[in-house]
Amino acid sequence: MRTKVEKLFAYQEDRIIDTIDIINQNLLKTVFIINENKILIGIVSDGDIRRAILKNIPLTEPIKKIMNKNPLVAKIGIPEDEVLNILLKKNIQIIPILDNKRRVVEYYHITDFIKEKYLKKSVREVVDLKETKKILVTGGAGYIGSQLIRILLESGYSVRVLDKLTFGKESVEELLQNPNFELIEGDYTKIEDLIPCLRNVYSIIHLAAIVGDPASKVDPELTEEINFYGVKILAEFCKYYEIDRLIFISTCSVYGASNNELLTEHSPLNPISLYAKTKLKAEKALIELSCEELDVCILRLGTVFGWSYRMRFDLVVNLLTALSIKNKKISIFSSKQWRPFIHVKDVGYAILNVLNQPPENISGQIFNIGKDENNFQIEEIGKIMKNIFSDIKVIQVEDKEDNRSYRVSFKKVNKKLGFVPKYSLEDGIREIADILKKENINFKDMKYSNYKQFQHGIFESIAFFE
Repeated sequence: MRTKVEKLFAYQEDRIIDTIDIINQNLLKTVFIINENKILIGIVSDGDIRRAILKNIPLTEPIKKIMNKNPLVAKIGIPEDEVLNILLKKNIQIIPILDNKRRVVEYYHITDFIKEKYLKKSVREVVDLKETKKILVTGGAGYIGSQLIRILLESGYSVRVLDKLTFGKESVEELLQNPNFELIEGDYTKIEDLIPCLRNVYSIIHLAAIVGDPASKVDPELTEEINFYGVKILAEFCKYYEIDRLIFISTCSVYGASNNELLTEHSPLNPISLYAKTKLKAEKALIELSCEELDVCILRLGTVFGWSYRMRFDLVVNLLTALSIKNKKISIFSSKQWRPFIHVKDVGYAILNVLNQPPENISGQIFNIGKDENNFQIEEIGKIMKNIFSDIKVIQVEDKEDNRSYRVSFKKVNKKLGFVPKYSLEDGIREIADILKKENINFKDMKYSNYKQFQHGIFESIAFFE
């Protein structure tokens, strides 16, 4: 439902806190600031609000103090194709339309241009998409994606990957000669990158995200853009291009701090980290968009571990294994907290399972993905490491900063979809250990972490993880 332009108005003397309420009531991220004559004098986005908070500007200050006084605008009567060109070139999503007195009479949002004459042309040919079995995987060159796409190819699917290739294309390079594999370098949040990738796609698996709390906190505004707003626009395009299925990869960290009860998909949600909060917002938006034309399925993953083609050593089990091999010493933080764990290959098999399900089993559904036996308190991981690597020293460090603790039930995915993960925590530890013993790998190399702003000592222990 398109938001009426009047719902986006705020007056220059309104308080910042009041403007936040207006932003929260719509998904356009923007408020048009007008004067008493309803003339546009500025624009405020949710990013402006966040920056004001970071600068300690009181929320009781008038909104004019933080507004953009020179926003990009368009005059009434401008051709729509010119508006679309501006939005794409400037990489913005919304632009106000003004009359000759600079009063806002309308606005254009990027989703307004999901129209036949602009974007639908030649995107979908007359083919049986279920027969072509072409899958688009966003973020397919990453830690989970590089395992998943091999599982899909082995299962007879044709795979197209859209990835920014932040960490290079080494993880998928060997697949480039496969006629059923296609790699496109690009950003799914940019319309001009996304649209060509939707051509003749049967299903989308959405992995692309800023993953983990440390990485998310580096640029909160970008995290919100990629992990939430981009997801909603992606779903809108899915509906328009009649893509049958969207599988969204979420996280069990949306449960946050719990009382150690066994958590199901219906348990209360208490996300603490920015990463988890943006994932939950995206979940809610997608469930609202799930309908007969688009089967949306949400998978909440436990903490992932195991070897992958784009390896990560900023994941707790992977890092502790590397430290056990290289340093012979590990530190265990917040030892009483619970976490569920799942092997990266099992994530791939879970997604394959969902792809193969009939719509009535998965549409509008949320599934926890993990293995009941892989629910562990953090201190138990230290004991497992000690059992496997008898010569290591395990140091217990109590950490009061991270209050999250969640023990998760995987009964629903087991009963409804018949999915049971194969790998134990020990399997993943031994797998990584064998490779580290055979190959000369510097696990401290920045390419093995999603967190680009390392703090001193990050590789000696890990205190905060999803």
